[in-house]
Parts: sequence; structure tokens; C-alpha cells
Amino acid sequence: MTEQQAEDQQPVETPVEIDCSRPGELLKKAREAKGLSQIEVAKKLNFLPIYVPALENEDFAPLHSVTFIKGYLRAYARFLGIDADEVMHCFAMHHPELVAQETQQTVEVMKPEKNTNSLVFKLFTLLIVVALITVIIIWWQSRTAEPMPSVGSQDVQVDTLDGNTIVGPVSVEEVVVAPTPDKQEAEAPVEEQPLVENTPPVEEQPQVKPAVVAKPKIEEPKPAAPLKAVAEAKVIEGDPALATLGNNKLVALSFDGECWVEVRDDSGSILHAALMQSGDKVLLEGEPPFRMVFGFGEAAKVFYQGEAFDFSSRIRPNGYASIRVE
Repeated sequence: MTEQQAEDQQPVETPVEIDCSRPGELLKKAREAKGLSQIEVAKKLNFLPIYVPALENEDFAPLHSVTFIKGYLRAYARFLGIDADEVMHCFAMHHPELVAQETQQTVEVMKPEKNTNSLVFKLFTLLIVVALITVIIIWWQSRTAEPMPSVGSQDVQVDTLDGNTIVGPVSVEEVVVAPTPDKQEAEAPVEEQPLVENTPPVEEQPQVKPAVVAKPKIEEPKPAAPLKAVAEAKVIEGDPALATLGNNKLVALSFDGECWVEVRDDSGSILHAALMQSGDKVLLEGEPPFRMVFGFGEAAKVFYQGEAFDFSSRIRPNGYASIRVE
């Protein structure tokens, strides 16, 4: 058997038949049936002018990521009144490499940035306070270690009337005056004759008490308040507007497509940050006003105090929206 005959006998792979039109053709035919131009559709949907031909020609390079591509396809299909699920099914059939790429992407939850300057300032302040406390303790110990002057070790001189000078130690509790030489010769009993005659009395000196120095009261630095944790969103059923009625600290969100969202309250705490899917409904509680960021605002609805919050004018052509709800 020759090589040519062997090649002829090898099975030929048949391409997989796709029973679905291309998503770009579905959108183009629906637009032409409504008599709209690409420029008119871009103005109606707040798209960039290049987005509409990119979707119809299936040239998705200007749309950056698979998530945005699917969001724009859904928004375009809903605007034309055709089945968005059918368009997404055709997209998955004709572009399986993009769908596989989307499953490999990881979603990173946004975390609040740490203020490094504030942390360094707190550490520097703490070191200064510790150093000040150490200096005060050393100074106080050096003062308490100094000996107090002894009053009992001092000598007192007393001049008598006959011109003699008597020198002797003085005690704080008691002062004893030595008798004059003339009187030392007398042998009179102590009870009948005093030891010293015509000698002025010496006043008893008061006791000297050490001064009491109050220890300075040093307040320890208070620890910094901990950051508030991310609040858990409450999944709700039914009408999200009714869930917020009568309470200005509640805000509800619903989604009819994939959309990244981050919600913060007035204190700066992150109430919710996640990639939402179609049909998701959450109820959040915090201090108003609420600040929200949407990756694809067309897929999101906001409800506050029992009413829908209209932010369509805040949606940019690429789908991004940043709003304040109060």
C-alpha cells in the first residue's frame, strides 16, 4: 500500500455544525428592521460610536474584556426588542475561546487602601510618649534617692549671761543645754536646783517633714479604632422598593445582567463589593448618603425610600457609573 493510498483511507474530520446565527447578524437585522442607523443606536444607548459596528461585525477588540462584551450584547438586544438569551447563546457557540477566557479570569474584591502615613505618624507619636514617660520616671527616682538633711547632726551655740558660750548638738525632738562651769561645782539635788540658772530658754525647733511631691498623672495613648468590617448583603425576594420604604438607612439593588458593584456609606465602610449576576437582589444597611460604583450601569437598578433611583444620566458610554444616593 502506497503512502497516497494510506492518506486517502484516513478518516476526514467533519466540522461541527452550529445551528445558530451569528450574534452580530441578529443585531444588525433587528436594527435594520426598525429602520435605525448605527449612529442613532449609539446615541440611544450612550455607546461610543465604534461600539455598535464592533458588536455587529463581532470585532470585540475595542470592548476590552469578555464581561463588557456580554453586557453590551445584552443591552443592544434588549434595546432592539429581541431575545437577549438567544444572542448570548449564539455568542457562546461562535466564540467559545472568549467564553473559556472568561471562566479563567479571577475577580478581585476591592479592599480599602491602608493609610501608611497615618500608621507611621501613630508609631512616631507612641515612641515619643514612651520616651517622655521614661525620662519622668528616671527624674523622679533620682529625686527620691537624695538624702534629706539631718537636723540632729547640727550644732547649736548658746551664750550665757556670764559671757560663756556653750556649743552642743541639737535634736529635733529635744534640746538639752549644758550647765555653766560655776553650776557644775554645785552639788544641789536636781529636784531643788535647776541645772542652768539665768539662761534664756531655747525654743524647741519644729520637726522638718519632707515635702510630698505629687506624681504626675500620665495618660496612656488610646489605641486606634479598628476598621469596620465589610457588611454582609441581605438577599431579598419580591419588590426591592418595598424593602426600603420608611427607613433611610436601607438601600436595595437588583440586577438583570452581569455587573461589578461597590457600595460605601457615609462612614467610608464598604457595605458590598462583588460581581453580581442577572436576577440578584440585595438589601444593604448603612449611614446615608451611599456612594456606588457600577462596572455596567445598564444592568443595575437602585431603590431608596420606596422608590427607584434614576441614574441613567450618570452612565458613561463604556457602561461605567458612579453615583451618590441620599
